[in-house]
Amino acid sequence: VHTVIDSEYKSFLHYQEVNLDTLREFDSLCRQHSIRYGLAYGSLLGAVRDKQQIPWDFDIDVFVPYPDFDKLIYALDHYLASDYYYVFYANMEDDTTFCLRVARKGYSYHAIHVDVYFVIGCPSDEKKVQRFAKYVSCYCKFRPKIMKGRHKDTTKRSIKQKIAHRLFE
Repeated sequence: VHTVIDSEYKSFLHYQEVNLDTLREFDSLCRQHSIRYGLAYGSLLGAVRDKQQIPWDFDIDVFVPYPDFDKLIYALDHYLASDYYYVFYANMEDDTTFCLRVARKGYSYHAIHVDVYFVIGCPSDEKKVQRFAKYVSCYCKFRPKIMKGRHKDTTKRSIKQKIAHRLFE
């Protein structure tokens, strides 16, 4: 039993190392192109509490401010190292992820990846806050229709423009 557990745990540690390498590549890309980001969720908790990844966590989560969206997509499209790839629901009809994912080639982005969440922020005016909350809840509710390709004319830019228009009109 110990041999099997040790073998499985070594494989898991290898996957964590692949994710750390992916984060290093993401960090390098962001630094080179002045893209802001920070650790998020369990990745932030592990960094602060454990000074490393949470021992049972298999992915890494980061936040990128929404104003850096275009810069990040451009950098990923043009400068991401050839050993890596990214997926985002706006550029893949069959993708079922909610966020952008960066992964190393040879590994499935479903399991071994860095999740990138875009932080939109919240307006300070009370009426805009209410519209913001209403829109975000509506967007999350109907997002699966966009993901399944039902709106095939929806491009990355038009999705982004609709979100920005609805949030800040």
